[in-house]
Amino acid sequence: MKKTLYILLGIALLQACIKKDDAVLPGQQTGSRSLAQILQNNTSFSMFYNAMEHAGLDSMITGNNKYTLLVPGNDVFQAAGYAPDSLQHMDAGILRTYLQNMILRGSISSDSVPQTINYIYHNLNGDSLYFSVPVPGPYQLQAPSINGNAVLHINGATAVRSNILASNGVIHSMDHIIKAPAPSMQAFLAGNPRYTWFVRAMKHFGLWDSLDVNGPMVLVAPTNDAYGKHGMDSLAVEALDTVQYKKWLVGNAIIHTGVFFTTDFKDAPMLSGFYGPAANPPIIITNDYMLVFLSGQVGITPFNYFDILNYPTDPWWGNPYQYGDQATFDDPDHICRNGIVQGTNELMALPEYLHK
Repeated sequence: MKKTLYILLGIALLQACIKKDDAVLPGQQTGSRSLAQILQNNTSFSMFYNAMEHAGLDSMITGNNKYTLLVPGNDVFQAAGYAPDSLQHMDAGILRTYLQNMILRGSISSDSVPQTINYIYHNLNGDSLYFSVPVPGPYQLQAPSINGNAVLHINGATAVRSNILASNGVIHSMDHIIKAPAPSMQAFLAGNPRYTWFVRAMKHFGLWDSLDVNGPMVLVAPTNDAYGKHGMDSLAVEALDTVQYKKWLVGNAIIHTGVFFTTDFKDAPMLSGFYGPAANPPIIITNDYMLVFLSGQVGITPFNYFDILNYPTDPWWGNPYQYGDQATFDDPDHICRNGIVQGTNELMALPEYLHK
């Protein structure tokens, strides 16, 4: 039976919820200085502004046309391995494309973003950017603002300071660099050495081409370390009999209902259960596995068939086959043109559980 049953306890993280009227409010407040002036006078943004000058984009943010800038601070660039002058030594054309990932037309403040999960805007390169703000509800686990800054997540990154208003737009200071998406999930995995064993497993079980189709979708992918924890390597995976073992043995979950980032679990409220909102996490059930998303520990729960046989009781909080050890997303939020890759440090099911 190939049909997948989806049970969502709590708000649907992968669907739109409540929306405001318009993405850009006509009476939106503005600042007195231009975007260029704000960047020039803030030393923590010097790497971004110097890069804008080198790429020939600085004149664009001095005029009357409005833009939204998703600016990493100097500390964010340096944490990503960039020296203070690295960006200025890049080819100007390549740098221009790189910076345009972080620039959108129009002035998009956090209060003009519809109150939903993963609302799509497009940057100057035409790529989708997913904006999320806390969705209101009686069991929202996150306040709409933290230390006076409105909560705003973009492609899973967090605005450490939002709504820096300029006369010609707005700046959101981000804790990660907004990068271009990979061409596909297949392309991302093929070029990432952390997933070589998973790639071989997908090819061995005939699932590799399913990662090069149109999305949106989410792929939960185990790293090489996840296989190594259980004494497996690529040779062991390729030696598995595809007739005797279910395809899901390779540990992947391809979720076709939309996309999600790890930050979405705080932005979406849960329904209240007997033990409070956290006792009703979103759950996705298929014939082969169950995904449980806990607000305190986002991860995957293996469908442990042995435990189902040993504990033949109704599913309930604490039952090992329903709430087993969580495998966290330790390599999260990799954006591809057909979806998101969420890397996990654990296999979601072991070979002994998945004989046909």
